[in-house]
Amino acid sequence: ELLVQLAPTLENFSSSVYHRDVTPRNIQIQEQSGKLGPQFGLVDFGLAVNASKWRSQAEGSGDLGGDGRYWPSSAWFVFGYGTHALQKHPAMFHEYRTCLDVHSLGLTALRTLMEMMPPLESDWHIPGAECAVPKLKALSATWARCWSNSRRFW
Repeated sequence: ELLVQLAPTLENFSSSVYHRDVTPRNIQIQEQSGKLGPQFGLVDFGLAVNASKWRSQAEGSGDLGGDGRYWPSSAWFVFGYGTHALQKHPAMFHEYRTCLDVHSLGLTALRTLMEMMPPLESDWHIPGAECAVPKLKALSATWARCWSNSRRFW
């Protein structure tokens, strides 16, 4: 539900603004009574930038911002080498100038899934999904390493 609600929101306002700090602390959750699930909203636009200026690297368009644990590799590249170095790497340039918010939302959703998932016991048996448990265990272990590295570097 988090992705279903916020992905279209990011898509809709990305022609005007990039948030640049999509993280769990900047997502508001409103509980709904009855059969309706929670409503998710994005808050704290303090690091937001004008999207057209950001994409074109216009003067005053802003620089690297947000929580590094949610950055894509292109943002880490900028952190280490500066924005001018991106010119030599078109795919990374595109990612940095157009996909920061989507990447951060994806990591937020993955973190939410991993932290809310119950422990996967070795004797778990889910009828019809026998192959899912080992894959979820592998994903959980990979996520734990990734998140540990992100926290260590940031």
